Amino acid sequence: MLDTIKGWLHRYLSDSEALVLLLLLVAGFAIILTMGNMLAPVFAALVLAFLMQGVVNWLQSRGLGHNWSVTLVFVLFVTVLVVALFLLVPLVWQQVSSLLNELPKMVNHGQAWVRELPEHFPAFISEAETAAVTESINGMIAGLGQWALSFSLANLTNVMALLVYLILVPILVLFFLKDKDHSAGLDWQSITKASSCD
Repeated sequence: MLDTIKGWLHRYLSDSEALVLLLLLVAGFAIILTMGNMLAPVFAALVLAFLMQGVVNWLQSRGLGHNWSVTLVFVLFVTVLVVALFLLVPLVWQQVSSLLNELPKMVNHGQAWVRELPEHFPAFISEAETAAVTESINGMIAGLGQWALSFSLANLTNVMALLVYLILVPILVLFFLKDKDHSAGLDWQSITKASSCD
């Protein structure tokens, strides 16, 4: 049994690159599981910066300098973000307000339709059953109102977190784009050249 374990360890963990990759993956998953909520803006900014880096590279290949390319892409990103916020948020708010205004009419219409069922189908449904359905609908609406109030109060922290993300993520994107080659004091071009020489 001990020889089997030693053989397995020698076979899979003797390669130093595979061992380093395994340790990095375990450490990465541990960091994500323990501090994922705090690092969410960083991860979002990394993904957005990675997606925008192609546009920066394209602008640089057309002769524009790195700083100008990053500035142009960042201004375009912030513009799209602000326009989306100022167009989508009022539209969603208007739709929710319309739904809340129309909801009592819809409920009254539904209750009137349920009360008319015994007249049209007396063999299948009685007035007592329609009264029970109407009462359960009223109870559901009251429960929905209480849930909406508690949901709105409980999610104030989520709204604040969203506001922090809306400020923090664009700043992180700017720094990730601007300092891509010098992040953490490393020169990634020299590292990739050195690894290609090996």
